[in-house]
Amino acid sequence: MAYDSVSINDVGWTLKVDTGTTTSLATATGVYIIVEKPDGTTATYTGTISGTQYITYTFATAPYTEVGIYQFRAKVTFASATLYGDRFEIRFVG
Repeated sequence: MAYDSVSINDVGWTLKVDTGTTTSLATATGVYIIVEKPDGTTATYTGTISGTQYITYTFATAPYTEVGIYQFRAKVTFASATLYGDRFEIRFVG
């Protein structure tokens, strides 16, 4: 899903990330969204499978306090492999 920008004060919004795989997520042992913040630190959120190739995560609280560009990507773990989706960016504004 494409986002141009999100306010750092937004709550209750859902991020939907394409895993980039055609492998069924039904057998995944974990689905995550990895975030790289503007300061270089990372955060990992446990997501929910949505459809055949998407992971969603709903932010119940405002997740970030730093204005800037954040990089996101999906991570899917299976018993025998770990797959990563393409990175994409969202600009967080004040």
